[in-house]
Amino acid sequence: EYTYSHLLNVGMLAYMFSKWLNLEEEESIKLTQAGLLHDMGKAHIPDEILNKPGDLTPEEYEEMKKHSSYGYYMTRKNENIPEEVAQGILTHHERFNGDGYPLEIKGKKIPFFGRILAIVDTFDAITADRIYQPSSSPFKAIKLFHEETFGAFDYELVKIFVDKIPNYFVNEKVKLTDGR
Repeated sequence: EYTYSHLLNVGMLAYMFSKWLNLEEEESIKLTQAGLLHDMGKAHIPDEILNKPGDLTPEEYEEMKKHSSYGYYMTRKNENIPEEVAQGILTHHERFNGDGYPLEIKGKKIPFFGRILAIVDTFDAITADRIYQPSSSPFKAIKLFHEETFGAFDYELVKIFVDKIPNYFVNEKVKLTDGR
């Protein structure tokens, strides 16, 4: 259930991002598709690793990291999936400072879709309940982007994201910890 919701959320966030960037409709569709499919390689990760409630062992973590490569190879088998989509899937865990995986590339060498998906994937992961981590508020996630992830993401894209995303939470109903 988490993976399904996460894929939908990342797809929607990717679409919103494409609109903020004024991408052509065809590029918006491709970026949305990349968001919807970005974790498809997890289908090749054993359930005991994928659904493990505690910390992964180093070996399990290495296996989990393969999901972006698995997803890339799955898309390459389908000629209807554009190369930009496949590249976004492959590189959504790359980091601007070179700390990511699987290619360990950095900066503008990371494909455009991969740089966007890295941001929206991280945002959704922070704001969603997961087996091993409770959700954080969107505003806490934005604060984290400002304070703790400097250098990990394309600054120009992060700036656009953190400037635009709060508008989607204004006038939202929330439940406070005291029940109100």
